[in-house]
Amino acid sequence: MYQYVFRLFPILLPVMHFCSANKEGISIIESYISDTPHQSLHNLLTTLLSSSRIERCFVVITDDTYQPLYDEQFFHSKRPPRAYYFLKVPPWEDLLAPNYQTVRVLKKIRAHNCEFIFITLLNGLQVQRFLRFVENHRILNLQQRYVLLQDTRLLTADMWYIWSIMISTIFVKPIEGQRFLLSTIAYPEILNGLVVTKRLMLWEVGKRIKINQLYEDRTSNLKGYSLPIVVFEHVPMVKRGTDNSSFVGLEVEIIRALGIKLNFKPKFYETNDAAMAHWGKKLPNGSYSGILGDMAHRSARLAIGNLHMYKLYASVMDLSWPHSFECLTFLTPESSQDDSWRTLIQPFSGGMWAGVLLSLFIVGTVFYIISSLHAILLQRRIRSSHRILNWTEWRSKGLSRPCHSFDAKLFRDVHFRRYLSRLKSLPQRNVDLFDEYSNCLLYTYSMLMYVSLPRLPRIWSIRVLTGWYWLYCILLTVIYRASLTAILANPTARITIDTLEELSKSYVTSTAWVEENKQFFVESFDEVAQEIGEKMEIVDDIESVTDRITKGEYAYFDNEYFLRYLRMKGAQRREQQQIAEVVLHIMRECVIQMPVSLGLEKNSPLQPNVNKYLRRLSEGGLTAKWLKDAIAELPAEERTPEEAVMDLPKIWSSFIALGIGYFLGICAIAGEWLHFEYVVRKHPLYDVYNKNLYYNFKRKFSSY
Repeated sequence: MYQYVFRLFPILLPVMHFCSANKEGISIIESYISDTPHQSLHNLLTTLLSSSRIERCFVVITDDTYQPLYDEQFFHSKRPPRAYYFLKVPPWEDLLAPNYQTVRVLKKIRAHNCEFIFITLLNGLQVQRFLRFVENHRILNLQQRYVLLQDTRLLTADMWYIWSIMISTIFVKPIEGQRFLLSTIAYPEILNGLVVTKRLMLWEVGKRIKINQLYEDRTSNLKGYSLPIVVFEHVPMVKRGTDNSSFVGLEVEIIRALGIKLNFKPKFYETNDAAMAHWGKKLPNGSYSGILGDMAHRSARLAIGNLHMYKLYASVMDLSWPHSFECLTFLTPESSQDDSWRTLIQPFSGGMWAGVLLSLFIVGTVFYIISSLHAILLQRRIRSSHRILNWTEWRSKGLSRPCHSFDAKLFRDVHFRRYLSRLKSLPQRNVDLFDEYSNCLLYTYSMLMYVSLPRLPRIWSIRVLTGWYWLYCILLTVIYRASLTAILANPTARITIDTLEELSKSYVTSTAWVEENKQFFVESFDEVAQEIGEKMEIVDDIESVTDRITKGEYAYFDNEYFLRYLRMKGAQRREQQQIAEVVLHIMRECVIQMPVSLGLEKNSPLQPNVNKYLRRLSEGGLTAKWLKDAIAELPAEERTPEEAVMDLPKIWSSFIALGIGYFLGICAIAGEWLHFEYVVRKHPLYDVYNKNLYYNFKRKFSSY
């Protein structure tokens, strides 16, 4: 039967239901006989309690043997605390797996963070298992002040990791003459793996105790001991030095500063599986890999390497006060609008080009309509009148009129051939530039391209229209030239991904190095972040990821400075391989400002001093200065604007235009050759020895 005594002032009354008072247990305390053999121990414990400046509460964990020590005199000492917990443990209780009621009381003790804990159990193995339980599950704060009865079973080698963190523990050992030896763990000597105690004082009845001398701070001076520190290389916190054996970086400088202040020698080392396990993860058998494995096995006292405050890390080690904050974002591919072959069409929008092409047909049609109207008004011959007059001349020579084409016999007629041979020149016809519709389109196009007309048109109305069309062409070409000059003189526009919304809408696959980064997105409250987290992939080979980012396939999630480092290393590798330069972009939007901490072993006694000096380093500006030094060689995201210097890629569009002209010219030549081979040479009037025969016929009778 468990018996708990819990005393509180009214401010703590709401939690009284977690403990129960046993009248039988109190009666046992009241029946305490002053001449018991434990009277001296009772006086010692009472003196310790009265000397302690307890502000919150204290705890008594005892059994049937030592329960009479805690009588009314003990609880009403000179300086009574505000509250206390009394926990009686039966001898058959396995405190490595205590029952539910015991765990509830221990959790309440942790919630109130009681400062003084008396553990007086006769069975040393029971105490040993109890300490392992509270250390493994962090049920109690092991940095508080403890009082234990000295037992050789507590000072075995397999308990060294417990005493390396429970350094504020007083061991009470009775000696002859009702005197007691008060000792504690020799710290930092225990860091060598040996469990030895350090004598504090000999106490006897009536002797005063200075509690500050018993529980002095022994972590502020580690006496030059070597402290193993596991590292993981991750820019800018940790990276290899020039000699490839030492380490430099922000957290390395912080550790060296702490080593000077706390008087210890840092011993940096990497785990054997650092290349594969990275920070580490939980394996199927319950163990851990990477630096998490070394911290779980107590092989290292501190861990550095850009540790973020993730649940997995906090379950294996204690994280210090954050020394800096990092912007976590994505390294994304970057494209540009540097389509040099399209430079000729970039000055105008699609609607503008459609308007220009439409104006060519409209103006050419207007020219043709005006020319036709003028011809009708002056009773000039149009195409039908040309054919009628040609037929009249044909009949005057005594030839019959063909229907749609000449008969082959007529082409072989001697009189007809003699007539064509004697024909020296065509009669002069009053033909103007814009009488043909095809000529109207060609001349309007040539004026737009600043090609002058062969001559001025004879019709004054067309001359006036031509002048105004020239003004339109000048205005249009000036606008085009100004826009083209601006395009050639200014840097090419960059197409980047700068927000999570843009990333989720793109076809780029999001990647991360560890599962915790993906879990951060999956557990986010933002729907866009959740969508990215569901599609995020975990990668191991960072170099291959960088190459795939350049191809526009991946986007990688990490801190901004490490992304700068990846971008720089990728550029150097491509330069060595003589690959064309590819620009990678760091997303401008910070997904989160993540705190970065040092990792300490679980329940580490160094944590208060480490946190204190980390705050001082940050307030003094040294952390910011070391960070600036660590990223000095990493290029910033923003690139300086390019000068208005013309290079071959920018002028490449001119060669494209020249190539188009060559292509059209070759097509024209090929068309003329095909027309000559399959039209002219096939005509019955074509004579290789008298080529004028065919051409005189075509000039005279163009309709055939």
